[in-house]
Amino acid sequence: PSVTVAIKDLETELGVSLFIREKNRITPSREGMYFYSKIVMVLQDIDFAVGEVKIMSKDSRTITVGIPPMIGSFLTPALISRFHKTHSDYSIKVVEYKSETVKNMLNEYVIDFAVLLSTYTEGFAGKDIFKTEYGLYVSKENALAKLPLATGRDIKDEPFVVFDRIMFRNKSISEEFKKQEATPNIILVTSQLETIKNCVRQNLASTFIMDYCIKPCDMVVRVPHSFNTKSTVRLCWNGDKILTPAEKSFIKFADGIKDIL
Repeated sequence: PSVTVAIKDLETELGVSLFIREKNRITPSREGMYFYSKIVMVLQDIDFAVGEVKIMSKDSRTITVGIPPMIGSFLTPALISRFHKTHSDYSIKVVEYKSETVKNMLNEYVIDFAVLLSTYTEGFAGKDIFKTEYGLYVSKENALAKLPLATGRDIKDEPFVVFDRIMFRNKSISEEFKKQEATPNIILVTSQLETIKNCVRQNLASTFIMDYCIKPCDMVVRVPHSFNTKSTVRLCWNGDKILTPAEKSFIKFADGIKDIL
């Protein structure tokens, strides 16, 4: 009865019949269907606004960032340490998954931010935070270690171990390898940084890896190469999202990320 009264009051206010009433059957009128099609969008906007405000009030002090393993191997420890020191009022949570997974998580609003190579950030708002390059690293015993410059011909038959094939999904990099008629012989794909370093140290394989991943104590050799493997890393987020104060602070904090690497 209360619903019936509410409908009749609404029809009186609008001056139209929202339903066609026939005996024990009731169906929406043309005006009712039109009104519904308009009002449902308004209700969705209200639900979205309510959800956003609840997020702002409930989780406003926590930031979740998705980072792929290769970038995370050198960025995550420095990121967490520096952010906690400079933003003690907020907390940060980092999750590490493959680039495609991180991208999907961001797209589905599971995480607040993602740190990805620029080739993965189309459709998101974002900013460049640092530039990097994939170095060619080999064992000291590897013949490539003696070369002044490694070309496509030099690495043609060389076995490689890599984090994943993300570098070769970069259009400019893959075209560079094609230009030099070089298709790396990838014998192992792993998300374990130590596995890569051990394979290189033992001269089981060589690797193309971000320079930031390698330290002097790793005892491997960087060989100058003729490939353009420079890349840009971006912090990205959903452009239609209402940013909390914590998220705005993190975006500003990201300007100094290159200084902590």
